[in-house]
Amino acid sequence: MCGSSLISTPLETRDPLTALPANTEMGNGQFRILNEIARGGFGITYLAYHIPARTYVAVKECFPDGIVTRDGLKVQAKPGHELEFQNVLEHFSRE
Repeated sequence: MCGSSLISTPLETRDPLTALPANTEMGNGQFRILNEIARGGFGITYLAYHIPARTYVAVKECFPDGIVTRDGLKVQAKPGHELEFQNVLEHFSRE
């Protein structure tokens, strides 16, 4: 466990610059992000559209509070948090 709260942050207090913007495509164009629906200590959950299946899905992105930044679509560790981020990514992948 990373020690971060699992309680979602209210929408009105979230930093919109950390979330992926609407209409972002992921997974080689298979998914289109529609909007952010939740955020917790480990990451951001989005409502997305799975284009090949023509259905709505939830997509969870590993974006742990306080230890990462966004550079376009890429999430990267803040300086000094590389090992911590790697540990969170491993836990996230197992989950």
